Amino acid sequence: MAGRGTDIKLAKFTPSDLIDHWKRTDLCPRDVTVDMNIDDVTLKIYRHIAAKELGISKSDVHSMSDADIRRQLLEHWWATCCWWVDGDKASSMKDEKLIDDIDKSGACMLHKLRFYEGVEDMGGLHVIATERHEARRIDNQLRGRSGRQGDKGSTRFFLSLEDDLMKMFAGPRTLQLLSKMGMKEGVAIEHSMLTKALTKAQRKVEERNFLVRKNILEYDEVMDHQRHVFYDLRQQV
Repeated sequence: MAGRGTDIKLAKFTPSDLIDHWKRTDLCPRDVTVDMNIDDVTLKIYRHIAAKELGISKSDVHSMSDADIRRQLLEHWWATCCWWVDGDKASSMKDEKLIDDIDKSGACMLHKLRFYEGVEDMGGLHVIATERHEARRIDNQLRGRSGRQGDKGSTRFFLSLEDDLMKMFAGPRTLQLLSKMGMKEGVAIEHSMLTKALTKAQRKVEERNFLVRKNILEYDEVMDHQRHVFYDLRQQV
């Protein structure tokens, strides 16, 4: 994967590397070995993380069947990825629909664990940005890091309503409106209208910066003319 200045190489790894990584991140129990098939590994992982993910006791997890654990985890992940939809709706949805919605959100991969062959097999390089720049060109350069020369990749931008760019169109009134709607601190806000509003704000900033550069250039032309006159007089002397 070609980058600007430094090549970004997507790593390859073995099942043993994956299991070691899962154990280091406490995703996988210690008794899992590379000789086990992926289905058995997945079931052990689900049982291992169920208590923390679902907020239930280990004894409750022990009494549940593998199918029940997987179903409850799917509903939990769906509710996390689709937070704007009533969480009770998940109980009436089929597994296929839950998985499809989770896939579309791109926020979770635990529902499709397998022995991946490398970073590209997992979806490629994922670039996380913590701010939107005033210039769309900079944002597009960050997006360009994630997928080069046909490689897979994705990007995700995290913003705050207190960012300078957000304040241009989301002022105190917006914060008051969100609080009245019951939005709490730390809750994610995702909507196509928000993305369009951000793009519109970036255009306004770009137009303003263009006018600033244009005015500076006009003043610089006056200074340049005076500079040439002075140099001509100095040359004559």
